[in-house]
Parts: sequence; C-alpha cells; structure tokens
Amino acid sequence: MAEIEAADNLALEDLLKKVDYRALEQEYVPSKFALKFINFIKLVNGDSGEENTSPLFHYDLLDSISKYNNNLIVAFRGSAKTSLIEYLFLYLATFGKLDGFGDVSVAMYVGDTMENGCKNLRNNIEHRYNNSSFLQQFIAKAVFTDTRMEFTNAEGHNLFIKMFGASTGVRGFKAYGQRPVFAAADDLFTDKAAESKTIVKDIENVMYKAIRQALHPTRRKVVWIGTPFNKKDSLYKAAGTAEWNTKVYP
Repeated sequence: MAEIEAADNLALEDLLKKVDYRALEQEYVPSKFALKFINFIKLVNGDSGEENTSPLFHYDLLDSISKYNNNLIVAFRGSAKTSLIEYLFLYLATFGKLDGFGDVSVAMYVGDTMENGCKNLRNNIEHRYNNSSFLQQFIAKAVFTDTRMEFTNAEGHNLFIKMFGASTGVRGFKAYGQRPVFAAADDLFTDKAAESKTIVKDIENVMYKAIRQALHPTRRKVVWIGTPFNKKDSLYKAAGTAEWNTKVYP
C-alpha cells in the first residue's frame, strides 16, 4: 500500500502510482486493534449484520490511526469513510480509550457544515445506538444535541464530542475541565467550496490553526479523511507532505 513517512514528501500522484493492493492480500497481517475494531462493528450490529463486509484496507486504515497521531487518509467515494468515523466515536464511547493512544474523554468532529456533515454524523450515531442492544448495554447514557454528543459507559467513563462545521469555523472549548485530545475531520469540501479560493483558505486555517489550537498542546491525535475534488482541495495539497502520515486507497 502507499504509505509515507514524514520525510518522504511525495505528491498525491506519486503516492497513487505506488499503490499495490496485492501487498494487503499477500503480506499484510492486521494488528490486534484492527481485528478488535472490526469485531466491535459486528457486535454493534448484532444479528442485523452489515450491508457490506469490511474490506481489507479498512484494517490497514485502522492500523494507521492507532499508530500515528497525524493521519491524512485519501479514499475513494463509497469507501465507507464516514461510517468508520462513526464507529470510531462509538468505540471511544464504549471503551473510553483508543488502543495505542490511551484515554479519550474529550473529542471534536469537523464536517463540511453543521447542516450536512455534522447533522448526518449525529443522526447516524444516534440511530446505531438506539438500534444496538450491545451499545445500550455498555454505554449507559447517551445525549445527542445539534452541536454535541455525550456518553457515559458502563464503567462510568465520560466522553464529550463537540461538532463543528468547517465553513463556520472551529472555536476552542473544554469539557470536564479538559481540552480535546482527539479530532476527526471528514470530507470538509462541498462541490462549490472546492472552487472557492476563500473557502479553501478558510479550511486550511481550520486544519492548521484552529484545530491545533483547540487540542491539548502535548497529547493529540488527528484523523483527516476525505476524497479530493480537485488539485485546489486542501486534502489534495496536504497529501504526502511532511506534516502528515498519508494513506491512499484509490
């Protein structure tokens, strides 16, 4: 697979040329975390099951999230990127921590807008919770509003998730007296936004200034995931740079 360490600094086109899915089929061994996470998804859905079997690259993607603190993931449309983020938040709500990183009590999610990405995420997570006996057993309390989600698991661990629209900006916040330590940014551009220099610049400010200022200064993990619209897209420009551990799934 196309994976880049910080020093490589390759363009997205170069990363795409390096992709070889045969490496996953022949050499790849998923980590314990990846196997645990996929099994968690099956427990969440119970007898209803999933619409599609989790592809092997999802395991590889999860390994990267667990291993690195600055993750940029470029994946094709329809690759269930947002679904993985939804399950990731539910995983944090259930276990109170992320394997290889530790406790997560305060987190943030950034979507393209509050009306689209954030609303869809909240509705999907709420639906999964309300329709999963497993989640209701291990997450004793769940609160959903337009701007936040709050969970208390069976052991009393609290998780607070604040949601922001990229186009409206990200403001610093604390919950339980703590800064967030985890942030997920998901498909930040709309069709029109990708053509606007002003919005492109605003989103780059969100990713490189606002989110980092909002997160804990010494302990933080960021997952930026999406499918670029064009070469002006901030995700496209960031892929392969020294700033990010980049994974590419065309």
